[in-house]
Amino acid sequence: IIDYFEREENGALAVDDTLEESVLIKSNIDSIWEFLKNKKNEIPKIFYLYYYMGYTIREISNELNLKESTIKNNIYRTLNELKLYLDKMR
Repeated sequence: IIDYFEREENGALAVDDTLEESVLIKSNIDSIWEFLKNKKNEIPKIFYLYYYMGYTIREISNELNLKESTIKNNIYRTLNELKLYLDKMR
């Protein structure tokens, strides 16, 4: 996830990326965000802060005023749900 956003932010893809890989990456990212949009409001925020912005669990906890254990549980649970969701799409 992070690699895709960094490449998109820079406006260029790595030299060894093919158009097909780029389309697949974009498709996967779109599917992930579509899944996250349907979750409770804090889940997309947690994923954005953790995976895109690189915040630590503690920083997210302070930012969103949630317990660290809540953040960890939300990430773990949502990753498992996301895996099932993506497997169904294939």
